[in-house]
Amino acid sequence: MIGLNFTQPIVFGPLFMERIWGGQRLEMQFGKRLPSGMWIGESWEIVDCLEVQSLVRDGALRRRTLHELWTQDRQEIFGDVPDTLRFPLLAK
Repeated sequence: MIGLNFTQPIVFGPLFMERIWGGQRLEMQFGKRLPSGMWIGESWEIVDCLEVQSLVRDGALRRRTLHELWTQDRQEIFGDVPDTLRFPLLAK
């Protein structure tokens, strides 16, 4: 247990996925700061995959992965949820 009193939401940094159909539209339409010179086609906001992990952006949990929170602090952060190996959603 991490023993935190949550007064602010946990915010994760986006993960930008390069795709052949990508470009800079996510920056123009949604104000995302995209890496230059890359064809960004997707912004993954929440992900718990072996290859890619969301990282907490700010606060006391900064730099912790979603998977760490899911496996180490599930009850305190997510409440009474089913036991699964990974966080079950990918939000783009």
